[in-house]
Amino acid sequence: MSARDQILKATLRLIGEKGIGAVTNRAVARTAGVSLGSLTYHFPSQGDLLREALRTFVDDEIARITAYLTALADADVEPVQAADHVEKAVVDLAYGPEQIANLELHLHAARDPDMRDVSVRSVEA
Repeated sequence: MSARDQILKATLRLIGEKGIGAVTNRAVARTAGVSLGSLTYHFPSQGDLLREALRTFVDDEIARITAYLTALADADVEPVQAADHVEKAVVDLAYGPEQIANLELHLHAARDPDMRDVSVRSVEA
């Protein structure tokens, strides 16, 4: 995994565990196992880092949801079983640290106009 990917993953982990307020350059670098110089090389500003991490989160979530729906459609599930699958999907998608990142995305979009399109894309998905 590249240093850039490690940084994005660490940023999302911090957001998911502690919220956007926990995302400092030092905390991200420590969590990612990279130097501060590497972090600032890839992401010159905190805004750049947050925008890219949240965009990555949305892209990954859309891919995950799409894959789940495709697998479900291909599984030829009986209508009686469909409710169980839908319930499982809702639980899987609604709980966990990733969903803190989802909430933080929408809050951040309220403050950062550059993130509004990502927030809308997330909701539409």
